Amino acid sequence: MNILIIFEMRFKQDTNILTGILDYYGFKKITETSYSTDLSNIEFKELKRKIKEKNIKKGFIMIIPLCKGCYNKIETIGKEILSENKWYVVL
Repeated sequence: MNILIIFEMRFKQDTNILTGILDYYGFKKITETSYSTDLSNIEFKELKRKIKEKNIKKGFIMIIPLCKGCYNKIETIGKEILSENKWYVVL
């Protein structure tokens, strides 16, 4: 399942904790506060548990699971680049 995570943190320490978790699961940075990857259902549940355990109070984390149908409907604007077999768009 493709996962998109968007977040905004008040404290740099919270951002570093979250990005460490995202790096562990192989997330790729889209922007400074948005990341994307493909996870199994088990990995997705583990990810949510690990994020909730950190108990981040000042900010928000939006986790958006995308089914293959929705993922295939994504439209991009700008120049597409290939990074590790995944397409991204540079605006």
